[in-house]
Amino acid sequence: MKAAISHSMNPLKTMKSLVLDTPAEPFARKIYAVAKGVLYRAKCYPLVRKHLSDKSGLEIGGPSPVFEINVPIYRCIQSLDNCVFAQVTHWEGERSSGATFRFDQDKRSGNNFITEGSTLEGIPDAGYDFVLSSHNLEHMANPIKALNNWKCVLKPRGFLLLVLPDKHRTFDYRRPVTTLEHMRDDYARDMGEDDMTHVEEFVTLWDYKKYPIANSIAEHRERYRNNYHQRLLHHHVFDLKSATDFVKDCGWQILAAERSKPNHLILFLQKP
Repeated sequence: MKAAISHSMNPLKTMKSLVLDTPAEPFARKIYAVAKGVLYRAKCYPLVRKHLSDKSGLEIGGPSPVFEINVPIYRCIQSLDNCVFAQVTHWEGERSSGATFRFDQDKRSGNNFITEGSTLEGIPDAGYDFVLSSHNLEHMANPIKALNNWKCVLKPRGFLLLVLPDKHRTFDYRRPVTTLEHMRDDYARDMGEDDMTHVEEFVTLWDYKKYPIANSIAEHRERYRNNYHQRLLHHHVFDLKSATDFVKDCGWQILAAERSKPNHLILFLQKP
């Protein structure tokens, strides 16, 4: 899933805008893609590539730009299946089940499952070498439940490449980090995706000058009235420390954890 990008000056976007609709645009697009890859490449990429090359995995949501730019793993893996929570979503548009998941133009399409990303119902256990997730765990009301079920579909010693929004670089920057105790309580109560606990915090702490998504708090609140069907809400908020504490508490081994431009927390984890 995509998260809002910081409003700081972006020289790559400035360069790109200057050549739009000119004869130089095709060449500029190639330069832009290469430069973006160099500037945004995550430090953990060599380690991720070492472990995931020629392996088979499952992506929750997607395809995701972060796995083309920051950690360009699509080009290295053997195959990739996918799951989305509904046939039509705000994030992926319309997606049918079956071999419909295109993640790389040079790779065979993966199988798409239409099922909750937090339960993975209908997806066999121990079938994948790795799981990919970018900017969607924060949209799930019960993240511990999700991570436990992602473990189930992994083979022994399988890997999770988890990308979360960095609260300091997104529209969540005014919100407090979600505590472990809160997420443990969500798990204990088997919190469902219809949870609306965080809506008031989300809309009242939003910076409407910096991110003018709505004209008022009331208008913004209305966007999330039907969140169960849209999944736009960020239930939980992470910084690097809270993210690492969270995955450790869920029993994952951390192989790498870093902040990555423009607004990502990247964690490379292994099933114990």
